[in-house]
Amino acid sequence: HLTLSRTWGPQTANLRVDHQRTFFDPGPAQRVVVLDRLPELEYRLRASHIGTTPLYVNAVGTANYLAVDRFASLQARYQRLDLFPTLSLLVPGLPWLNLTPTGGARLTYYSATYSADRRSLVREPLTRTYFTGGMSLVGPSVSRVWVREAGHKLKHLIEPRIDYAYVSDPGEGWRIHVFDQKDLVQVSNHLTWSLSNRLFFKAGDATSREVATLEVSQDYSFSQPLTPATPHTPASRSGPLSLWLRLSPAMASTLDARATLDPVTGNLRSTSLSAMMSAAGAMAAVTWYSSFHPFTGDITSSQTRLSGGWSAPSGIWRVESGIVYDIENTKLLEQRYVLRYKG
Repeated sequence: HLTLSRTWGPQTANLRVDHQRTFFDPGPAQRVVVLDRLPELEYRLRASHIGTTPLYVNAVGTANYLAVDRFASLQARYQRLDLFPTLSLLVPGLPWLNLTPTGGARLTYYSATYSADRRSLVREPLTRTYFTGGMSLVGPSVSRVWVREAGHKLKHLIEPRIDYAYVSDPGEGWRIHVFDQKDLVQVSNHLTWSLSNRLFFKAGDATSREVATLEVSQDYSFSQPLTPATPHTPASRSGPLSLWLRLSPAMASTLDARATLDPVTGNLRSTSLSAMMSAAGAMAAVTWYSSFHPFTGDITSSQTRLSGGWSAPSGIWRVESGIVYDIENTKLLEQRYVLRYKG
């Protein structure tokens, strides 16, 4: 992987060359998938004010020359051009209420697409177009500040939020070879509501920092159900109810707890508990997450992840390691060892 990058103002240009090999079925019959960018040229424009209007523009554009080799059964080279501009409107209003509508369009050109049997890529170009829209409503927010000894301050902020997202159906998705995330389109017509409680602490003249967060959120779809039907429960357009608690008692330590509840049965779907601590270039983290059957409540998965890292005082070398262990099936799932050098 090689990346050359140049940034000026709100604009960034990246030139990437990437070679990726994924191995399946270890042994004499090992199969390999090869994906290459030869190369990729990307342009990004961060949110920029359009004159004196309340409009802001974002844009991402990429030009690719791609090569794919899937088990030697699908070999091809083709070009892809992707353009994705979006506009946001900053609606003037009250300081405790923010309303931001957005809209965009995405155009992607492919020089080759799947044949009718999806076994090869043929020189039949395709231009895919779809539209996006959204609305973000934050507030009304309320807060209270307590002043303690030595000028220390504690601030409690309550902030409701509603985000609406719409993505139109581009059609003919079966003709497009999926090389990366740019080729995937998730048709959407849903909103997400959340209610956040945030606690900030400021010691004297130091910068304020967030020491605790409690958030409740849920998705709701206006089209397809987010929770599919089962033999015991009906389908629901509501997604799982998510609960999130994050504590940061010190600058370099966090404790994070999450849970999701099934919208139909009210039972737990998943839980996770993680802790992280870092000091003097060293880091250690542990996560334990479980999933449950939403109807019976039985544990379907229970895993833990341990990770750590250490950097030399010079900052040139860094060693990282991590393992994932399946508690339910008493099986080691993953080992990772990384040595990094920064020249």
